[in-house]
Amino acid sequence: MKAIKILVILLVCRNAHAQEYTLNAFIDGLTDGPVYLYRDDKTDTSFSKHGHFTFKGKVPHPQEAFLGFTDKSNFSFFLENQPIRITGQKKALEQLKITGGKTQQEYNAYKQLLQPVTDKIAPLYDLLQKEKEKKDSIFEVVQRIMDTAYYPLSTAFVKQHPDSYVSLYKLKELLYSKPVSEIEPAFAGLSSRLRNSAAGRQMQHEFDQIHLTAPGKPAIDFTMNTPEGKPVTLSSFRGSYVLLDFWASWCGPCRKENPALKKAYERFRGSNFQILAVSLDKDSSAWVKAITIDQLPWHHVADLKIWKNAAAQLYNVKSIPANFLISPDGIILAKNLNGEALEEKLATLIK
Repeated sequence: MKAIKILVILLVCRNAHAQEYTLNAFIDGLTDGPVYLYRDDKTDTSFSKHGHFTFKGKVPHPQEAFLGFTDKSNFSFFLENQPIRITGQKKALEQLKITGGKTQQEYNAYKQLLQPVTDKIAPLYDLLQKEKEKKDSIFEVVQRIMDTAYYPLSTAFVKQHPDSYVSLYKLKELLYSKPVSEIEPAFAGLSSRLRNSAAGRQMQHEFDQIHLTAPGKPAIDFTMNTPEGKPVTLSSFRGSYVLLDFWASWCGPCRKENPALKKAYERFRGSNFQILAVSLDKDSSAWVKAITIDQLPWHHVADLKIWKNAAAQLYNVKSIPANFLISPDGIILAKNLNGEALEEKLATLIK
């Protein structure tokens, strides 16, 4: 009887140990200092000494994680409740050897599949740092490679691995750049285990939020303060066409988009058209300075919470610039009208 009790205790201890992860790493050339583990809205900190560092903890399910260093470099891997070993050199993070659980093996297969594409894209990003005046044409090349190779390979992997957390997280990543009409069917093809996981339920919530702010739906009301601290409510613009524009002073593409917004605003401002700009800034002075420099004469609000901005969360804004054109009776008419598209749309609405 005593032997049976001891066996039970050993099995319980072994099971408890299996429900934790222990990440041991040695990265040659890594300077002593803090190392950050980013995962699903949580950040843990460890400290490297002569390249060695350790993280321990639990995760509710396998999830994509990132290790970040003080020089802003980082790399991704999949964290699950298994022993994980990371070795390699700081100067070649993309070549680190990562041994872990089944999900990491699947992620290694995913990266190997995408390697020819990432090899094409990497030098283009390096070129952006040297040829900034040509960045538009370089971005066009990057986007073409993404559309013709990266996205198709990613979706093919998802279809072939319907029970892999790698597939779930890669679909979540694609949701930032592809229409929900393409991603939702792929999500439906995942296993019920994944769809009913915490990460799966969160993704379903994002789908629901996207549908709530689709064209034809009533605009969700909110109130936020101007730079002077005056509260402004979206519904106060009823009776006018209003562009709800999400931007930030630190967002280069947003600042590049401002001249097109100004052109549309100047043409239609006297014809029942308004702009309410919601900034995802944290620094009030940077926000106000950008408004002044770009000479943006419309209404501006912010709560200075960056990506946790209350309006951005209501409208499921995951990247900026983003905008919603709202009718005088408060119905969303269109989303993400950039460049000349906004002016063209307004011309069909305001005669």
